[in-house]
Amino acid sequence: MTRTEKRLTDKIKEIEDKLDAMGGQEVQRIRKIIEELNISISEFETKISVTKEAKINSESRLKTSKDAYGFNQDQLEKKIKEKKNYESYLRNAENTIKKINDELEKFRQENYENSRTAREINGRLASIDSEVQEINNQIINDSDISNIELELSGFAKETTMNEEKIKDETIKAKDLKWKIDNLKNNIKQYNDEINEVNKKFLEVRNKLNDLVSIKNDNDIEIRNKEKELRGLNFRSNISPALREINTMMEDDRGIYGPLNKLIEYKDEYANAIMVAAGGRMNSVVVDTDFTAQKCIQALKSKKLGRLTFIPLNKIITPNDRQKAVELVSSHDAIDFVRNLINYDSMFEKAVKYAFGDTILMDTIERARKHMTGVRIVTLAGDVLDPSGAMTGGSVKNDEVLANRLIKAISELEEHNEILKSEISFKQRENTDISSKLAELSRKRDISTTNINNYEVQLKESENSIKGF
Repeated sequence: MTRTEKRLTDKIKEIEDKLDAMGGQEVQRIRKIIEELNISISEFETKISVTKEAKINSESRLKTSKDAYGFNQDQLEKKIKEKKNYESYLRNAENTIKKINDELEKFRQENYENSRTAREINGRLASIDSEVQEINNQIINDSDISNIELELSGFAKETTMNEEKIKDETIKAKDLKWKIDNLKNNIKQYNDEINEVNKKFLEVRNKLNDLVSIKNDNDIEIRNKEKELRGLNFRSNISPALREINTMMEDDRGIYGPLNKLIEYKDEYANAIMVAAGGRMNSVVVDTDFTAQKCIQALKSKKLGRLTFIPLNKIITPNDRQKAVELVSSHDAIDFVRNLINYDSMFEKAVKYAFGDTILMDTIERARKHMTGVRIVTLAGDVLDPSGAMTGGSVKNDEVLANRLIKAISELEEHNEILKSEISFKQRENTDISSKLAELSRKRDISTTNINNYEVQLKESENSIKGF
């Protein structure tokens, strides 16, 4: 019961108490009117209660709709405004009831007009009934709420569909971003690899240019030495037998070649070394006596002449004579000739066979003081045998120089063969690097194109999300 209703009831009770005090038929009549008035007021209160319950139900349904479809705030706010209007109507009804209280107070003051006042009250009640009915008609009914719920349901379905589309586009956008980031990482790796390969390419190219430059210098040096060789009064006389052995060397690793091709020495010792070894300088060094036998049989079968072979597995070298050891120790001699030669250690026995314990001294005058019992050669090419025999005179310098030039040309040509192999390898390496560079550049370009395509698709997805 509201405060206004309570106040109205109290007033009516107060009036009834006063009427009871008055008594008589008129009082009975008035009491009857008041009872009818009470009945009307009770009906009015019932209607008010129903109206309020309807209002409360409407508010509850509106609140439920608001909670369920919070995203449709605009429509709910509109309904809330309507609810406030209905509350205003209710307040107007309460004001009307207050007016009735005023009328009842006036009835107390002017009881002689009770009949007319009762009729007016009935009119007022009828008016109130009409107003209450109007309020009921204006309150949102179940049908209106159902329509709102259907409309909100449609909004919810549309929103769900949009949410699904947004979800799909968001997933698509994330996938595109991942692809773009992955491709950017790939491009970075490609660029790093390209930089490394470019460094390698420049390194190989520079090395290749150096090798080509060295080979060109060797070619020029060979031509110069061949020109110098042609200017000498010397003709190399390679025997048919040695030519055959040179041919056999290509297929038989056990044939090492003539001794003069296997040793090196300083130019200042050239004359002494040549005369010290004599014919043994042209002896062919082989690994075993079996290889030597094969060579000899080949020369015999083709009737190409004779050669001396030094089989490393069987050749015997004599011990140094005591006088030779003492002479070298006395420092009057330069050294054993064999110690002035450079060679591979595997050919040591061949070198000792060719040169023995021959000693090198600077002049023939110094050598004469120690002759007999030891073999001595001088820087000028003189030879003093252990027996006392002496050999000397002029040495054909052209032959010494020619041998030196031939050896230098041979070494340059051998170096050029090595350079050719290295150049060929570097050229292949350069080609491989160029191919790798082209492949890396191709992959980088493809990744760049894909990034551009993905970025366009990503922009479209982002615009679609904004559109929803």
